[in-house]
Amino acid sequence: QYDPENKDAVVPDMIKAIGYYQLSAEKNYGPALVNLGSMYENGGFFEQNFEKAFQYFKRAADQNFVTGQNALALMYITGRGTPKNIQKAIELLEPLAIIKNDLNAQRRLAYIFKNEQEFLNLFKARKYFALAIENGAEISFAIELAVMLFNGEGGEKDFEGAYGLFKQAALYDHSGDALYFMGIMHHHGAGVEKSEEMALLFFRESAALGNRNAISVLQ
Repeated sequence: QYDPENKDAVVPDMIKAIGYYQLSAEKNYGPALVNLGSMYENGGFFEQNFEKAFQYFKRAADQNFVTGQNALALMYITGRGTPKNIQKAIELLEPLAIIKNDLNAQRRLAYIFKNEQEFLNLFKARKYFALAIENGAEISFAIELAVMLFNGEGGEKDFEGAYGLFKQAALYDHSGDALYFMGIMHHHGAGVEKSEEMALLFFRESAALGNRNAISVLQ
């Protein structure tokens, strides 16, 4: 059992665990390969070595181990332990996102298609944001997709869909950004009832949370 007051006590157990990982890795057991890769990636027990981490993640990915494929894709995205290669990351992630319904793959593809200039594809970004949200992604993803729906990025404008996502973010995360957009939508009657009273209410709530745009509107 780990004792934070006696960190040395955990070392023998770690050495034993690493021995098991290495034996399992020799048999190309995916979880063991990922565990060893993570140890080299993060440093600590081993000296940090991204190249070795990449090699272990690659071997795990070759066994079709989902965690290994995600870890390898992230190495390609960040260029750690290997030259940056977004195309290879996409090739790894898309089957995971669609066939395996893997949340981490959906998150990373949404980021790539929204932010990587060479691979910019707002239609695909919108698709993967939606899949990630359905799969339980954090509220920040709901806000990103809501803004895309509001602005018509990657497809037609969808004010009702945007409002629903902003409302979700406001209710569950007390998001000042979401409240600000709800105010805007009531101000213009975009997908919801046009109401200056509701707009003012949401602007005030947003401003109270420090949203600068809402503060500016109220001045």
